[in-house]
Amino acid sequence: MPKERIAQLSQQMIKQGNYQTELEWQYYHEHRQLMELNLRPIFKVLTLQADKKDHPLVEAATFLQTVFAKLSWILKKMCDPIVMNS
Repeated sequence: MPKERIAQLSQQMIKQGNYQTELEWQYYHEHRQLMELNLRPIFKVLTLQADKKDHPLVEAATFLQTVFAKLSWILKKMCDPIVMNS
């Protein structure tokens, strides 16, 4: 195979790889709400650990779990029927 053809094929493969990645991100963007809806309940009950104490990612995830728990409680209270005293 000529060197020129090898260079041409490698450029096509690079472009194709980028195109595949773009399609994947486009899919994630278009289905973001569905993924959030399905992943949030799972995320809320996960116990996360890291080999490093006070790992920033675990701290961030724990913070989000706390926020989700508080939001769930607030939303539940907002949806509870109002009981009026007679």
